Amino acid sequence: MKKMGKSIIKALVLMFVFTVGISIYNVSAAEIEAGSTSAVETTKSTEEVTTKQNNPTEVTTKEVSTEEPTTEVVTEPEAPYTLIAHRGYSGAAPDNSLPAFEKAVAADYRMIELDIIRCKPDASGKATWVISHDNNLKSNFGVDKNISDLTYNQLMDYPYVSGSNLEQYNNLKMITYDQILNYIKDRKEKGYKLTWQIEIKDTGDTNYYNYFKNEVVQPVLDMNLEDCVTFSSFHYTFLKRIKEDSDNKIRVWFLRTILDDKTLGYASACKAEGISFKGTVDYTTKEMIDKALSQGYKLGTYTINSPVVMGAYLQWGVKYYATDKITPIDVTEESLKKKHSMQIFACALAKKSYVYDNTRKLPKVTVKYKDESLVQNVNYTLSYENNKNPGTAVVYVSGINNCKDEVKLTYKITMPTVKKFKVKSTGNNYVKLTWDRTNAVTGYIIEKYNEATKKYDEIRKITKGKTVSCKLKKLTSASKYKYRIKSYVTVDGKTYKSSSSSAKTAYTKPNQVKLKSAVRYGKNKKIKLKWYAPARCSGYQVKIATDKKMTKLIGTYTVSKRSRCNQKIKKLSAKKNYYLKVRAFYKDGATKTYGTYSKILKSKPKNKK
Repeated sequence: MKKMGKSIIKALVLMFVFTVGISIYNVSAAEIEAGSTSAVETTKSTEEVTTKQNNPTEVTTKEVSTEEPTTEVVTEPEAPYTLIAHRGYSGAAPDNSLPAFEKAVAADYRMIELDIIRCKPDASGKATWVISHDNNLKSNFGVDKNISDLTYNQLMDYPYVSGSNLEQYNNLKMITYDQILNYIKDRKEKGYKLTWQIEIKDTGDTNYYNYFKNEVVQPVLDMNLEDCVTFSSFHYTFLKRIKEDSDNKIRVWFLRTILDDKTLGYASACKAEGISFKGTVDYTTKEMIDKALSQGYKLGTYTINSPVVMGAYLQWGVKYYATDKITPIDVTEESLKKKHSMQIFACALAKKSYVYDNTRKLPKVTVKYKDESLVQNVNYTLSYENNKNPGTAVVYVSGINNCKDEVKLTYKITMPTVKKFKVKSTGNNYVKLTWDRTNAVTGYIIEKYNEATKKYDEIRKITKGKTVSCKLKKLTSASKYKYRIKSYVTVDGKTYKSSSSSAKTAYTKPNQVKLKSAVRYGKNKKIKLKWYAPARCSGYQVKIATDKKMTKLIGTYTVSKRSRCNQKIKKLSAKKNYYLKVRAFYKDGATKTYGTYSKILKSKPKNKK
């Protein structure tokens, strides 16, 4: 009976221990389900068990058994993705300000990014590091001055003048590196499991990295923050120095626009744990992402404000995303990986018409989801059809990763219109036309207006693209013609023609006038000049001079009727010789086209009988 009693007591104790173990397991499982980054705390005798979310604001306690707790540790799985509050939550408060960091913490970001720059040392030699993305103050503080040229006290003269919701903060000032480290320490002591990524901005000082050990690295080590602080930079030499100055205790991330083999080389040289590249352009390929991941690097992108872009990179294995707008409650792994039809995106061509030049036309395509741009070769690919020869070209926007289906966009490729087409000269039986050379064309087509059909007929085909003039012969004198020109190209047996140039009017000249006689009368003081009428002219111009070269003109006369082939000239000198010539003109409205002058006829005074 005694033995049975002992067995029952032993069984009850085991059941109690098992129940406590289940309770502890359930707490840990809840944390994992919620995506918590906090470490699982072992339960101590008669002590409190702290149950926390990722960023707890309150601590709750629970009494547990005085029995010795289980020593089993539940390892928290790596988060499927991590949002990085870029310069704090800059979509809610001015970037790199204390409110921006407070907003980021409250929004439950796991990582928060910020930037540090060194001020000018003061009179005592002390140089303060401050939190700012730009060395120049103009963007956020409205002053065209550099932080590196100002002491901290001078810097405090300038409050923020721009930033999200600035109106909510009165006289907001830049904060220091020391202040943010104290803030980080305070968050850590309160149980927040956060990583702070501190980017070191360059000022051009060649001795810059010599300040790191005492002014940047040592404060982190002294405050035991190396577990929650990483440093980043576009300068791998900066990061290498951080590693050396901290005896490899501090983690670093290498930043670069593109992820390529050179980037991997830099990352290796500075012993970087992670690499962050520009995610809003198509510089980086999936192949390079795979290569970087295979070498053990954590990968991040900056600065992405589109969940669709994030989702695409997530499917490629990128897990860290610097963002200005997206908060942890805005997205889930499921929503990021969700497939979207391309039909719901706004797809637009930057240019819808091109001029043929024998090269393929690749218009820029803008693809947006709501107000955020997507990235070519990350969210979609482009393929083209008929994008070289004149006609209708097509570009297909095809979704990849978290986008599916495709959108068809069209644009035009037109033949180049001939420039500066003009009538260079005319004769009584020809017209000479000229124009500017048009590149990449096979040749040109000259067209003439047909008065009978009221249409333009093709009259000349020029088969050399280098040709820039054409002389049309065997035309009718004193006549009106209208011409225009087209360029054309023949590709694969098919001919493409441009639109016509503006029409140009040409008038052929009347034929040369043939003089009949110049008779003196009225005591030799008058002359009657006669001539033969050329065909189709409208009238004549008569000139008289006292020299053979016709430089000493004494009169010009206009005859407005073709049928009147004479001109009387009075008030002459009886003793002088006179020289006369005539030309015909063709008139169309206000336009007169003159023919060439006749031969010069000399009129002598008559001998007295």
